[in-house]
Amino acid sequence: MLNRILLAILLCSGIFPAAVSGETGGEKTPPPAVQDNTSPKKLSLELLLGYLGRWEIKHMEINQERKLVMFDVRYENMPMRFTMSIAGDKDNMLVVSVRNVVTLKEDNPGFLAALKIMAVENYNIIVGCWGWDPSDGEVTLDYTFVAASGLAYADFETVLDAMLSIAESGKKKLDAALNTAPAPQQPASAPAAAAPASEPAGL
Repeated sequence: MLNRILLAILLCSGIFPAAVSGETGGEKTPPPAVQDNTSPKKLSLELLLGYLGRWEIKHMEINQERKLVMFDVRYENMPMRFTMSIAGDKDNMLVVSVRNVVTLKEDNPGFLAALKIMAVENYNIIVGCWGWDPSDGEVTLDYTFVAASGLAYADFETVLDAMLSIAESGKKKLDAALNTAPAPQQPASAPAAAAPASEPAGL
């Protein structure tokens, strides 16, 4: 059962979360926002920063060498950390991840229930894929664009809006599963002792 659930989670997209370790180059102010909504533009780190400028994100961590940007947003009063990295031989793929949605440890009483939630979510959602890292318990929501013809802001915004909504809804379900311990088993009560038989009268 567990193996089937893990397989559903790990194979739903074939794309694993982008690594975040290493130097980031520190926080930087984004360049001016890109205003054109519908024209696809060649995918680049500068384009991503321009698109993110329209979200009024104040601080980003940028790694030029790895073509990666990290930033925090709040959605429905819930903080979320995003990473975006450009991948592919021709730099035509964009890997987007919502990091650390929850931490899922195998010794949590809700572990299997949380894995089942992720598997069902992966079957139902049309944007993103839930993933679990067994080495540290990190749960992420990941999605990969293929931008061979470029990336338009309207498409970029649509996917990010969807991922925010899916991450928020999924986090609530996972939190409920992980924070709800099963009710303790009540020990079975011993059968009542039979009352002693009364002695016959006259003995």
